[in-house]
This record gives sequence, C-alpha cells and structure tokens, in this order.
Amino acid sequence: MSDIPAHLPIIVGVGQSVVRELPDAPEAFPTPQSLAIDAAQQALADAHATGGARALVEAIDTLAFVRINNDSMPRPSPLGRCDNLPRAVAAALGAHPAQAIYSIVGGQSPQQLVNEFAGKLGTDACQMVLLTGAEAIATQKHIARNQLDVSWEESVAGQLEDRGQGPMLLDEYELANGLGMPPQVYGAFEHAWRTEQGLTKAEHIERMSRLFAPFSKVAAGHPYAQFPTERTEAFLATPSAANYPVADPYLKWFVAQDAVNQGAALLLTTVGKARQLGIPQERWVYCLEGADAQDKVVSRRPSLSQSAAMSAVLDATLGGLYVQPGDVAHFELYSCFPCAVQFPCGAMGIDPMADE
Repeated sequence: MSDIPAHLPIIVGVGQSVVRELPDAPEAFPTPQSLAIDAAQQALADAHATGGARALVEAIDTLAFVRINNDSMPRPSPLGRCDNLPRAVAAALGAHPAQAIYSIVGGQSPQQLVNEFAGKLGTDACQMVLLTGAEAIATQKHIARNQLDVSWEESVAGQLEDRGQGPMLLDEYELANGLGMPPQVYGAFEHAWRTEQGLTKAEHIERMSRLFAPFSKVAAGHPYAQFPTERTEAFLATPSAANYPVADPYLKWFVAQDAVNQGAALLLTTVGKARQLGIPQERWVYCLEGADAQDKVVSRRPSLSQSAAMSAVLDATLGGLYVQPGDVAHFELYSCFPCAVQFPCGAMGIDPMADE
C-alpha cells in the first residue's frame, strides 16, 4: 500500500541456528560467532530482497550483538574471548556497518534492542539494522568435560560501542545471602507467588508441570529447539536422575537450560528502505509499540510475587495501541522459569492454564 508512511520501522527478516550434535573435529565446533553468522545469513535470505542478500548486507549501517554469558560473568572464560563480536559477524558477512554495538547483560536485551532501533530507524541514526546473538555453552561444557585444547581468543579491529554490564541485577547484600544464581532468585519469586495464591508446594509443582508440559510439546516439533523432547506432566513433577532438584522449588526441567548451541537474528529497516531494496510487503512485520522498564534489585521490591516492570511495560505497550489483552491473538512470553510466564499473565488478567 503506497499510503504506508515511509519512516515506519519494520522487521523484514528473521533467522535461527542450532547445533545439537557436535562434529568430531574441535576446529569445527560451533562458537557464538559461527551460530550468529548462520542465523544472520538466514535472516538476510528470509527478507527475499530483489537484489538478494548482498544488497541487504551493503545496506546494513548498524549491527548489534546481544552480550553473551561468558562476558556477563565476573570471571573470564578459560577459552578466551572475541573482543569484538559484532565486527566478527560483520566481517564474515562482508558488511561494513558504521555502528557496532555490544549490549548490556540481561534476558531483556533482545527486545530492548528492537525497541531502541525501532525508535531510531528512519532517522539519521540508522536505516538498516541487524540484531543478532548466540550462545555456545554446550560447546564450552563439552570442551571442559573432555579437557580439549581449544581457544576462542580472537581480536577484531574496528569501532565498537561496548555497553558493559549495565545496571546491577543483584546487590552485595543479596549475593552475600545466597541469591547469586537465577534459579535461587526466581525460586524466591516462585514461593512468594505460591504463598499469595494459597497453594501448597505440591499443588504448585503440579501447576508448574501443567504449564510447562505443553511448551515441551511445541519444542518437540520445532526445528530450532535445542531439546526437542516432549515431557509429560508426571515427568516434570517427579524428581529423577533426568530431572533432579536444582533450587527449591525447581527440578531441572522447570529451569531454562544453558547448555545450548543456538543463535538468532533479526533484520530491521523502514518501509521506505524496504521498498527501495525490493523487499516484498508480505515480509514486513510492523513494530507498532514497545516499552522498557527496570525492576528494583530483589530485596528492594515491594512484592516478590509480581514484577512492577512487567506490569508497566505491558500497560504502556497495550495502552499505546489502544487494545486490551483480549484483542491480542498471540502472546510470546519469556519462559525461563514458570513465574516468568505467570507474572505477565497475571498483570494482563490472563490465566495461562485456561487460555489458549
């Protein structure tokens, strides 16, 4: 439609990568760079531009990489590190972006970057943005278990805006009192929510199992799932060698798994630029509204049974579109732990056990 404003931000390409079985040769093991490059190439192809992927690569003026786990921890990885992941991806693609950005720590970073650049696109700041990220922790654990001599040390020249760690997620008081790892923190949230709902621990475990079993069914049929295995409610609720306790109240498969080799990428531009590059309109996904917020550190929150930040961004996003939750056909919710699904559902008045 010719009446669509040229400055509107849109997503025009998406890509994913996964490696479940490692090759025999260590030099062929997936790395964060290789997984991100694979996903980026798929995103470029997914746009179906008239001039092909090369025309899109030449148009990329901004490339942002989500900060990896190794660079989010206080201790350096024994494998070493690439000192400029965005430029490593750009070089492999043959791109020469004016801006290379390495994001802050946090699971919110991918959506935060989409929000940021949706706001900047169509200005002098940028016209074509590639967002990517990857983790190769499964590779890293395999190397450590087998005591292999592998180095990820790499130096890549070029401009880099390294945004560092970002705001502290926990303070020294919390760390000193056992809230150092995500399962411990979310476990505290989980118990606070359970208590507020008047559920026994057994009832809560049953509820978490009912929530996550359908998710595993979706994963079982997904080509880019790291663990494509359907798990029953009974399996999820029962301690076993394959589903051992991690942190109260969690068993292993209630918790986000870090031993993955996965990457993802998004290509964002504007309606005007997409027309110029011959990207078909059926590839356009409009970025209509977004919001960011930051919760206080755990011990300073007024309640552990909900997230004020989640509630605020949902209110702002839906309110900005003048829609109610019931007007939305599909929600994609971060599911690192059961309460991470429950909190936004509660904020929107949705029962995840009843609504489809």
